[in-house]
This record gives sequence, structure tokens and C-alpha cells, in this order.
Amino acid sequence: EARQELADLQSALTEHAQDAKAAQDDYKNRTAFSHEEYLEHSEEFFSLLDALSKDAEAAAPQLEAFIDRVASFQFELATDYQQDKSAPYWGKSAQPGPTYFMSHL
Repeated sequence: EARQELADLQSALTEHAQDAKAAQDDYKNRTAFSHEEYLEHSEEFFSLLDALSKDAEAAAPQLEAFIDRVASFQFELATDYQQDKSAPYWGKSAQPGPTYFMSHL
């Protein structure tokens, strides 16, 4: 009985480690993508500001199009994949705090 419980705990730990790695990888991918997108938008915006300072009438429609395109842009600063879980615990232990996985990056 004790051996079975130990095996179950080791299995749960392995599964937990896989979940944690998946969460960390997801966080890294999302923030890297957001960073790249933000840089692209920033470069384009400053380019448009430069064009606007040279010829406001010609650059205004381009600036409006840019604003329309990026107005709904959202980027991630942090993610908490735990919010996607339907049960706020694993087995018999309490769920770690919201910064648990991010603190292990």
C-alpha cells in the first residue's frame, strides 16, 4: 500500500512538472510574440510621426489606417494558465499561488 502511494505521488509529481513546463513555455512564447509585435508597431508609429511632421496632409490617412489596425492589438505581459483549470487544486494539495510558475522561469 505504501509503495503504491509513493508511486502515485511520483506520477503526480511528474505530471505536475510537465504541466509547469508547458505553462512556462507558453508564457515565454506569448511574451516573446508580444514583444516582437510591440516593437513592430512602435517602429511603424514613429515612422508615421516622422512622415506626419514632414507632410501632415499626406500622412494623416496612413496614420488613421495604422490606428484602426492596431487599436484592438493586445499584448501579454503575463499569463496565468491556472485560470484555465476547472478545478483549483491538484489531488489533495492546495493550488500554488498565482506567481508560482512564473517564479521558476
